[in-house]
Formats: sequence, structure tokens, C-alpha cells
Amino acid sequence: MNYIRSGHRVEAAEQAAMARLRELEADWRMLKRSAREAMTPGRVVGVGLATGFVLGRAGTIEDAGGLGRILGASVAMLNFAASRQAHEAAEVAELAAGESDLAD
Repeated sequence: MNYIRSGHRVEAAEQAAMARLRELEADWRMLKRSAREAMTPGRVVGVGLATGFVLGRAGTIEDAGGLGRILGASVAMLNFAASRQAHEAAEVAELAAGESDLAD
């Protein structure tokens, strides 16, 4: 009898985890959309010019102190975002290839 109760607990925990995963995926999509909307060409160019100016005045990234760490973290985040987009594009291409195979 105790086994049945724990089985229900496991099911409830799995359902809660799946609900949290769906919520997390929705939040991630919203974050991506708002980040994409915020990255206007003017802002990207402005940030690039400002960063270039500060780094040019500092001489090297190491001389820039905290900015160098921020720049390194920014580059890492951009690389992560690019790899995530590439992964999503590969998944879409794989699905499209599977659908075209079924159509033939």
C-alpha cells in the first residue's frame, strides 16, 4: 500500500517538474524575443564604438581592469547564444529533412 502512495508522489513530482520545464521554456522564449528586439543596429554600433574607445585608451584588455572581465563574459554569452541558435537551426533542418523523407 505504501508503494502505491509513493508511486503517486513520483507522478505528482514528475508532473510538477514538467510544468516547471514548460514555464522555463516559455520564459526563455520571451527572453530571447526581448533581447532580439533590444539589439537594434544603432545600439550594437554604439556599444561597439564605446567599448573600442575604452579599450583603445586602456591599451590592452588586461589594462582595462573590470571592463576586460565584462568584455570576456559578454563574448562568452554571445558564443553561447550563437551555439544555441545553431543547435536550434540544426534541429529544424533535421525535422524538415524527416518530413521531406516522409513526403517521398
